[in-house]
Amino acid sequence: MRKKYIKDKDTNDYTANGDGLADVLYKISNGNVSYHYERVIGSEDVADATPFHKVVALKDLVKEFYGNAQQKSQIDALVAKVKIQSALQ
Repeated sequence: MRKKYIKDKDTNDYTANGDGLADVLYKISNGNVSYHYERVIGSEDVADATPFHKVVALKDLVKEFYGNAQQKSQIDALVAKVKIQSALQ
């Protein structure tokens, strides 16, 4: 049996309202973003999806995905869309 990631009070989640494969759990702490997701590998069933837990520096994410005007515009538009969808639920 695989160890499952335990969500604590400081963990946020994002879901695309699909199966569990559409969920990402994340926490921002001490300049890092730790995140957890599951992915089907090979012929695995969704229920047996492989869990992944990774940590990345927040400054590296900003540098890679929010470093120029075009990226900022694209990310800001996506965030606004997510906020609107969240408000409707």
